[in-house]
Amino acid sequence: MMDMSSEENNLRDSIAALESRYHMTTDTIEKMLGFREGTLLRYLAGEDNLDRKEAGNLFMFCEILLDGMTAVDNDERLRAVLDHLVELLGMTYQTLSIFSNVAEHEIKDFRESKKPLSSEMKYRLAVKSYYLLLTIVQNQE
Repeated sequence: MMDMSSEENNLRDSIAALESRYHMTTDTIEKMLGFREGTLLRYLAGEDNLDRKEAGNLFMFCEILLDGMTAVDNDERLRAVLDHLVELLGMTYQTLSIFSNVAEHEIKDFRESKKPLSSEMKYRLAVKSYYLLLTIVQNQE
């Protein structure tokens, strides 16, 4: 069995926290990160190391789920998704409006924190934005 650094212990603790707090299995975590089957079980048992990329991806994944889920409210999270779609991908408010059936000015005002959206409008916008991001991710694989 190999010696474990404090970073490795922290990573193992984070995996344990995901399992206990969110009831995520190592199998689910592996699938979400694109790891080979059994990678985390071997790592947790001290039988294998993660390469730098795997360790980095796992660290960020744990940080996002353990800290990020509660650190940012849902409105800010939706604004961040909209920022990504508009600023980084060049999607127009018109396109978002057509997909979500929410008026362009409503989306723009919400994104700029000028005006809240109703729960129904946020739901429609969030679901369609998520679907757009999922489509983008799938096409980049």
